[in-house]
Amino acid sequence: MGSIATRKRILLIGGTKRAVKTLSSIVNRSDVDYSYAIFMRGYSDEVEYADQLASIAISHGLNYQTSDKLSTDIEIMVEEMNLDAIVGIGVWRSLLPERFINSARYGFLALHGTPLPKYRGFAGIYWQIINGEDSITLRALRLATGIDDGSIVCDGNGNPVESFVDLRNELNVAELLDQYDQQHISLTNILIDLVRDDNIVFKEQDHLQATYSCHRGPEDGEVNWNDTTTNIVNFIRAQSKPLPGAYTFFKGTKVFLWGVRARPEFSNYVGRICGKVVQRDPIGGSVVILTQDSGIEIIEADLAESISRITQRPYEIFDSVRSRCTNKAEAFLFNLEVKDSSDP
Repeated sequence: MGSIATRKRILLIGGTKRAVKTLSSIVNRSDVDYSYAIFMRGYSDEVEYADQLASIAISHGLNYQTSDKLSTDIEIMVEEMNLDAIVGIGVWRSLLPERFINSARYGFLALHGTPLPKYRGFAGIYWQIINGEDSITLRALRLATGIDDGSIVCDGNGNPVESFVDLRNELNVAELLDQYDQQHISLTNILIDLVRDDNIVFKEQDHLQATYSCHRGPEDGEVNWNDTTTNIVNFIRAQSKPLPGAYTFFKGTKVFLWGVRARPEFSNYVGRICGKVVQRDPIGGSVVILTQDSGIEIIEADLAESISRITQRPYEIFDSVRSRCTNKAEAFLFNLEVKDSSDP
């Protein structure tokens, strides 16, 4: 290990729970010099993680600041640090100025949760689950000014810095994200190793192979029961807790679906209405709903009310085999009919 004077100078940046896990893993390394850290404060439910990052920095004598965007003063300060690398340790949402990302010798090195150049853009981790990919890919890149179009980070032998989270299972998104975070920590340490050893090269992405994914919001979680069982299961688990959740409507009421499993044996329904409840289990509390090609068992669900969620067994929510799940427009019409029939 070299002397303090020759240690590589690195700035750390990012936020959210993932950054807390990553910083906790790397902060004790003495083979590099963490010159500074910038922590994203984030949304109101993420502030606790910014506070935890600050606590870790203080306890280890790491100079830092907390900010949701980079000011000109920050850019100038960082530029004067003569950094070897900027390393992303978690989420950063605001625009990163070109001057900032190019202010270190090796640039801004980050981990992207997709097999770049595939899935550039928004929500790549979740789109990979929805689309039925075999794995979530983590791949390191040097940030550029375009949408995830920077060069891929490789070791001196030209091997990409990458890892994978297997999706060929029934794990929900929380369990998958735990695995993802562990891979993120491992690869961040590898990135720091490569900077430390000057054992790093960059390979331009094949831009002709680029694909893109759009933003996903809570309103995009409506289940289409005319799809296949495999597609619907992936769609639901990609939005399970702690995310906003996939949902459907039953008798005019919005229902969030948290835990499901495929029931391929229901492919024997030759009289089939997609979204129809066909089995209710009073003991286990689950129900089975028909899809395009078989069925899905609903194990955990709750009702969406105006103020709070009401937790009930699916057996109680989906209370009839004479009814089916509907979309938002059908639910609206259902509620209008109920209102009209109740008016004097």
